Formats: sequence, structure tokens, C-alpha cells
Amino acid sequence: MAELIIDMTLKDFINLDQAGQRKALWDNGVFVELRVKDGVKYALYAIDLFFVEVEMNTVSDSPMANTAFEDGSMLDKYSNLSALI
Repeated sequence: MAELIIDMTLKDFINLDQAGQRKALWDNGVFVELRVKDGVKYALYAIDLFFVEVEMNTVSDSPMANTAFEDGSMLDKYSNLSALI
């Protein structure tokens, strides 16, 4: 059984293989938001002090790619601020 990492860093996550990243998301991730753009689903999760965007296949609803990041422009697309202006 894989060891549960309580204080996972962005570097820890990036160094995991794809299966390890999926397990880390399942065990430690907190779902934040789902968005759909151009027929592709993007699920945003938070793990400790970083985020993971999971690109989902809309037909099979299975993950295709993970992008891990701490902040910046990757979070902007999840902001609804433009809708409030």
C-alpha cells in the first residue's frame, strides 16, 4: 500500500508517476470547480498549497492530463470576477 503524504508539495506531486498522481488526488485532493470549454471538461482540485487541473475526456469521462501549479494565470480562468464587472 502506498504511503499517504500529508504535507505534499508541488514538487512531490510532479515527481509522482501518473498512477501516483491519480492516487494523490483521490486521497488528498479537494474538488474546487468543474468547467467546460470547447467540449473539454477541466476539473480543478486543491492539494495543500497547490492546485491540479485535470483535463477530462468528455466521452469516457476519464482523465487525459494533469497540470499542477501554485497560482497565477492558471487560476484566472476559474475566477468569476469578469462576470461581476
